[in-house]
Amino acid sequence: MKRLWNKETGRRLAVILCAALIFTGVFQNFAWAETENHTENSQQSPVYKIFLNLISVEGDNRGQDDYQQIFEKSVSGNDIMIGGKIFQIGQHGEIVDTRGAATVSGSDMYIIADVPQVEIRYNGDAAYFESMATVSGNEGAKVVLTRKHTLNAEIKIDVGGKEKEPLWEVYPDAQPRFHYTNQYGQPVNPQAVRASEAPFQVRSELCGVEAVGDALLDDTTVFVYRGYTEYGRDLQIWDRNGNIIEGIEQGVYYNVGKILIPGRERTPEDPFDKYELVLGADRVCDDLGKEPVVLPVSSVSGGDASLTLYMDGAGDGNRENCTIRFLVDNTAPIVTGVSYKRSGDTKYTDWTEGTALKDREGISMRFTISEDHGISSVRIVYKDKNGEISEEELGLASEQKGPGKEYVYEWKGAVPDAHYTEVGLLVEDMAGNKTAWGSAAYLLDHTAPRVNRITWEKEEEPGVVRELDPAGEAFIAAKTGITLVYHVTEENEMGAAVLRYTDESGRETTLSGEQKRENGAYTGYSFTYRLDRENTTYRDLQLYLEDELGNTPEAPTAKLTAILDHTPPTVEKIFWTVAGQTAELAGPQVLVDSRSIGLTVDIEEENLASVGLYYLENGERKQIDQQCGDKRFVFLIDTSEYNYRPLFFEITDKSGNRESYGLGGNQSLRVVIDQAPPVISDLVCLPQRETWYREQENPLQYSFHLKDYSDMESIRMISVLEDGTEIIWDLTEDCKKISGRDEEGYYHYHVVTREDRFVSAPDQSLYYYFEIEDQWHNQLSTRGDGQHTVHMLVDNTAPSPIAYVRYRGDQDAFYNDLDQKVQPPEEHYRLGKLSGKLFNNSLMDLFVYVADFAADDAVAQAASGVKRVRVVYRYTDRSLAAPKESMGVFTYENGNTENGIKASSMVMVEGKAVPMDEISIRFSVKNGLKIFSIESVEVTDAAGNTTLIREYGDANGLTVDYILDDKAPILSHVIPGGSSGYTRDANTIYYNTREVELAVSIAENNFYPEEVLSNLKAEEATRTITMGGFRDMGGYRYRSDFALNDGEGKYQFTLTYADRSGNAMIFQGEDDRFVTDGIYKSPILVLDTTPPVLDIAYYCNGQNISDQVYGGNCVKGDVTAVISVTEANFDPNLVEIVFHAMDAADNREFGTEYNPSGWSRHGDTYSYSISCSTEGHYSLTARCTDKAGNHSGGVASSDFVVDKTAPAVDITYNVTTENGYYNVDRVAMVSVTDQNFDENTAEYMVTGTGELPVVGNWSHTAAGGCNGTVHVKACCWSSPVTFHADGDYGFTFVCADRAGNESGVIPEESFTVDQTLPVIEVRYDNMESLNGFYYKEARNAVITVKEHNFNGADVQLSVSTPDGMVKSSSPWRNNGADLYMCEIPFDVDGDYSFDISYVDLAGNAAEAYGGDRFVIDLTAPRLEISGVQDKSANNGIVAPVITCTDKNYDAQELEISVTGINHGSVKPEYSSTGDPEGQTIEFADFAHEQEMDDLYTLEASVTDKAGNVTAESIWFSVNRFGSVYVFGENTQSVLERYYVNQGPGLTVTEINVDTLEHQEISYSCDGNVKVLRQNEDYTVRKSGDAFAWKEYCYEIAGSNFDTEGAYVVTLQSVDQADNDTTNRLKEMNIEFVVDKTSPSVVTGGIEDGGSYAETGRILSVDAVDNVYLEGLEIYLNGTLAVSYDEGQLAESYGRVEYEIGEMGNTQTVYILARDAAGNVTQTEPIRFLISSNVLIRWFYNKPLFIGSIAGTGMVFGGTFALTIRGKGKRVKRK
Repeated sequence: MKRLWNKETGRRLAVILCAALIFTGVFQNFAWAETENHTENSQQSPVYKIFLNLISVEGDNRGQDDYQQIFEKSVSGNDIMIGGKIFQIGQHGEIVDTRGAATVSGSDMYIIADVPQVEIRYNGDAAYFESMATVSGNEGAKVVLTRKHTLNAEIKIDVGGKEKEPLWEVYPDAQPRFHYTNQYGQPVNPQAVRASEAPFQVRSELCGVEAVGDALLDDTTVFVYRGYTEYGRDLQIWDRNGNIIEGIEQGVYYNVGKILIPGRERTPEDPFDKYELVLGADRVCDDLGKEPVVLPVSSVSGGDASLTLYMDGAGDGNRENCTIRFLVDNTAPIVTGVSYKRSGDTKYTDWTEGTALKDREGISMRFTISEDHGISSVRIVYKDKNGEISEEELGLASEQKGPGKEYVYEWKGAVPDAHYTEVGLLVEDMAGNKTAWGSAAYLLDHTAPRVNRITWEKEEEPGVVRELDPAGEAFIAAKTGITLVYHVTEENEMGAAVLRYTDESGRETTLSGEQKRENGAYTGYSFTYRLDRENTTYRDLQLYLEDELGNTPEAPTAKLTAILDHTPPTVEKIFWTVAGQTAELAGPQVLVDSRSIGLTVDIEEENLASVGLYYLENGERKQIDQQCGDKRFVFLIDTSEYNYRPLFFEITDKSGNRESYGLGGNQSLRVVIDQAPPVISDLVCLPQRETWYREQENPLQYSFHLKDYSDMESIRMISVLEDGTEIIWDLTEDCKKISGRDEEGYYHYHVVTREDRFVSAPDQSLYYYFEIEDQWHNQLSTRGDGQHTVHMLVDNTAPSPIAYVRYRGDQDAFYNDLDQKVQPPEEHYRLGKLSGKLFNNSLMDLFVYVADFAADDAVAQAASGVKRVRVVYRYTDRSLAAPKESMGVFTYENGNTENGIKASSMVMVEGKAVPMDEISIRFSVKNGLKIFSIESVEVTDAAGNTTLIREYGDANGLTVDYILDDKAPILSHVIPGGSSGYTRDANTIYYNTREVELAVSIAENNFYPEEVLSNLKAEEATRTITMGGFRDMGGYRYRSDFALNDGEGKYQFTLTYADRSGNAMIFQGEDDRFVTDGIYKSPILVLDTTPPVLDIAYYCNGQNISDQVYGGNCVKGDVTAVISVTEANFDPNLVEIVFHAMDAADNREFGTEYNPSGWSRHGDTYSYSISCSTEGHYSLTARCTDKAGNHSGGVASSDFVVDKTAPAVDITYNVTTENGYYNVDRVAMVSVTDQNFDENTAEYMVTGTGELPVVGNWSHTAAGGCNGTVHVKACCWSSPVTFHADGDYGFTFVCADRAGNESGVIPEESFTVDQTLPVIEVRYDNMESLNGFYYKEARNAVITVKEHNFNGADVQLSVSTPDGMVKSSSPWRNNGADLYMCEIPFDVDGDYSFDISYVDLAGNAAEAYGGDRFVIDLTAPRLEISGVQDKSANNGIVAPVITCTDKNYDAQELEISVTGINHGSVKPEYSSTGDPEGQTIEFADFAHEQEMDDLYTLEASVTDKAGNVTAESIWFSVNRFGSVYVFGENTQSVLERYYVNQGPGLTVTEINVDTLEHQEISYSCDGNVKVLRQNEDYTVRKSGDAFAWKEYCYEIAGSNFDTEGAYVVTLQSVDQADNDTTNRLKEMNIEFVVDKTSPSVVTGGIEDGGSYAETGRILSVDAVDNVYLEGLEIYLNGTLAVSYDEGQLAESYGRVEYEIGEMGNTQTVYILARDAAGNVTQTEPIRFLISSNVLIRWFYNKPLFIGSIAGTGMVFGGTFALTIRGKGKRVKRK
């Protein structure tokens, strides 16, 4: 707790110094320290909350709930006084500062700050919070009810709006005390003061302390002791603890609040009876008695005082007196002035409230204190950034004597690395009166901001953030834009951040960006810059930082270069090198070599990142090689891995632009390294290879395909005979190229041999293979390759004409030609020797045996074996409606796994077991009948010899028919035949006639009616039925009809049949269960024509009520329905009972389901009972049918209801509140739940003052079966009753159902409807603001509340003013029509906040206003530009200065731009100084560099927070260096080449700030000077006006330089400033050489057409150029053989020698010479032969060679060209 002295009331009040309270009294001007979130709201009051939570009660007979209610009630709607200030208790227990008067209104409950407790009063009971160490959080405290009860409770204090504790909250002062001094007036420790030896108890009794009571005593009370001491009668002054106050008469001032004179009876020892107190000019005198006297002196500000006690000891009226004099000082010191001086200031500046003290080194502070009676101590108190509290005692700097004297104290806060958030002052005078000043925001900062992180993001890749090292140089690139963010560590405010870079013209430029706080206050900033200039290079990007105190890093950030480039790289040229030849890629190309292929690509791209060579494989790109260089890149391909795959170059620049070349069109490129032999495939042999053939009929012919990357050189076929002899066939001429390159790059060839290319060798085994070679000498041999070699065999003997047959079946039955069933034939029979029919029911397997015999009937081993068997058969499908005969073929191939030939089966032929080849034939049928027979068998051997075997060798052979029938005879249409009117069950058929016509129908393809057997069995006897003959009905169906006419009764008959294939008869239809093994037993046949008799009766309580059960009548009792049926052939399943029972309770059907087994029987009468006892709706209908289909006729439906329950009524409302007020329509939903509700009985009872409600129609909800009148289920009926008008209402309801059951009356409910919302309107007369917050003009707020029942006390109005006090509004006044109005003026500069809300009893809340906050500022900033005059020309120091000041200065809104006409926006260096009310910008002198010459415009604009704007601008020029020259691209190209072969055109631009007075262009050529003429030899284009740079563009014609020679061009000019400038002075020389003469080349040592019998010969070459020979190349046989550069040629003076070796054919050579100007000379080709071989020289000597050939032809002309050199020798045949 903190005690403060209140000089006005003389009372000491304790203030709870926690997060909830503010200093009061003399501390009321104490400023809160600003935090991050409290910059603009420093004048606003925080919201405080105090919560009391009762825990237990001790020493009281009342319960805890009683006291809980006391505290809860006491909190609601009362005022609280804390430290003399009134706070309002809100409805949730929060404390709201109302800024009221310093008195307590009301007596219900208030808090008085007293020591050491906080008092709470409730209806006279006082309670104190004790042992409260801290209350900053949720701390427990003990509540004591004085003299009565002890309560344990918790106190919780919550503070809103403050995140850090102010300085004084955590630095409480010591307990108030007396200040004891020695004889010199110096303070001493109270414990060192000598105390009386008498104990306190004795002195208390002497002084009468007990009589006074503790409640009146405090620490400022002194006690007067009167009596005798060792010195005689005396007066002594004691403190509360009974200690004698020494030295009170020694001229020391004291802080005295009360003087207590004990009361007692007069005694001789204490005869005093009067007192006199003199306080300055005041005098108090009175009698002394038994009652104590308390004299207040706190109201005395200070001065002399005396207390005199009088006595009349003798009783004679002569009084003696004792007097004690003392000094009183109740006035606290006053801090009259605070000033400060920063490290760079020369004088002190007065401090004003809200001024933040900031400096880099230290701030001296001077405090002036007014005090009349001396100062005991002055302490400076400060809190650093870590929240640590420190204090320092200040020394006296100067003192001014006299009344109201002043003391001056100084403090220099130069603490290293200090960062004080607050600083304050504590002052105490000699009497213990105290004063506090503060606090001021204080900052020492000499740490420069630091870049800790750099991030950047490409525009084309949003969200992908990349990091850069702040300490290292870096390079970044993007296509369209870069967002660059510098993250800066700076605990305090930033001053400036400038990002500079060098543009593409070399000028330094500044970028503007966005500044933003990061991670909360005093931690860091981020500066975001947007680089978005297309195709621009930002070189040497560096960030220059400075905080608000001028701290700057030692150096800017490391240099960073950024490139924006969205233009893909460009490929200039692509060259290829194959077999020593180099050429430019000019179109789609396929390059082929067997060793290597070189690719060269020239690229024009400054921003190049990489060049890669790629190929595509299955749509996926793969990299071959990647390089990075300057402009030319060479790739070497020497592997076949990439053969014929599309190659492409992918060029990527550093911005990510990517371009591909070579993927289509004229850029298509593929390469082939051919190191593989040709590939052979699809070898076709006629006849087939490795098989037997007949040579006479099938001459050999082969064909195959080849593929290769290159052309074919030679193709040979080698035939190998059985004796090993080889014959070579040249097939090169038989090879044809059939296609261009395929997808893999191969050429395709087809080789077809001529028919004459075979060896006639009957019965021989021949072997062939191939040798193939391509143009690169890659060779392929198929020898040993089984897939591409040929092995041939010969066989000319046909197979044997004998075939045997064997059959196998499951149900074989053989019938001869006489239709007689006989024994089946033997296992094997010879084809054509047997005749008859063989039956089977599903399938039959036939096995045919053939052989490749040498002759008929001979038994010998086959030559080549059976290869193919072809069986021709006939068949008839009798399953068809129109059977027809067809032919079929079975073909069997040797080696076919599905239908093949099984070799080496042993067959008995003429009594001998002979191996024969077996084939299997399966005849089958599915659901039908087929007849098969074999027509012929054709046998072919492996060589193609064929034998046709007919039945026994001719067309008259015997035939066996194989009959397959798997379809059983079908019996159908047995019962009822032609009769009608019958029903049936599982084993019986019932007819309602006396006669039945029956019919039998059998479907069978091979039907024999004589095999059908039948008989009839009646109840009495069994007899055979005479059936009519079977009629052919077509489609293999046969029918017989007969009649059953013996009258009513029961009958059954049987039928038996099976066909010859063993298929037993079946029944078609649902009676198939009556057929077993072909025997049909019919169901029992019943003839019945008598209908059943049915009746229904209803019983209730034993009485028949059948006449009452109709029309939905209600029955109040249990009902039983009895159904009776009389019938001989009764079937309960044929009784139809329609019974419905709906339960109204849960809206579902109920009741017992119909149970056919529930019938009771009495003879032929059957009875069935249904109980209807459950409440619900019932209906019942019944009819009966006997088994013969005779109907009883229906019984009329009965409809009735059982209902015994009264309706259930419920009333619900759409809304419900505790107080009965509603701000919406209140809808009463009346719900009646009943099965038979009658809405005509509904009664609505409404009372009250409001309008009648709107009653809605009845609606009901039910499940299926509700027809709107009769409800089979309990319905929920609802009717809404809407109370929409404002008013008071009472409502209830009653009803009954159709059965007469009444619901009863619902209790009435009363309520009020109020739907009118309060309307709050706030209007301002001035709405012109900046950023919606600052206003340049005063404004008035007019508040209007529209509410019929208005209560101003319920309006929550909060308005604060710049001085932190509550700004009052005018009183509320009624403006008529339920309108209430008040006004608030805002006409003083400052920061204002305003909010209002209102809610009525019904909860109608006015629309949330949202609150207003705004600043009034009427003063515009001041701005001045100095240092450079407007419209001035400058060639010396150029250093502008900009000064701007404003009360609400905003450094972020200071805009300065310096724009050069030529350079655009520039950022000169500058320094900035300033304070919160202004800033000074001092530019450094513009650099004395040529590029700084320009015409500049300096513009400055400053806008304060209210939008007041001041702007100034000047323009001036800087011209120190004269003209600047810029070369055009054509000129630059000439200067780079230096040597040219024609007169070049030149373009030069001259730039100057001023107008040129003189211009001249001249050149010198080989010493001759010529001055050019304007508009003849050159032209000039001028641009730029008086306020812009002047440009002069010179176009110099190339015709001026037609003459060969060395040229030097000079441009000279003089400007208005007399600057005489030439391009040579600017080191922009124009020099070049024109050379149009090609080099001269002379060769020697080899002549055209020469033939040299040597192994090598020297070629000599002499090359000469008139200026500069740059290169020479020798091409041998079309390929570059050797080249010489300019250095080698200069060393040999243009003469070189080259040795050419011998070859087997003629050679060619030519020379190419090139000079530096690009002139080229190429010699004519020289053809020659160098060989030491005489035959080669003879061959290439054409006359001699031709003559020699003619002579030898006569000698050898008749020789045969084929020579066989014996077994195993190679013979070449053409």
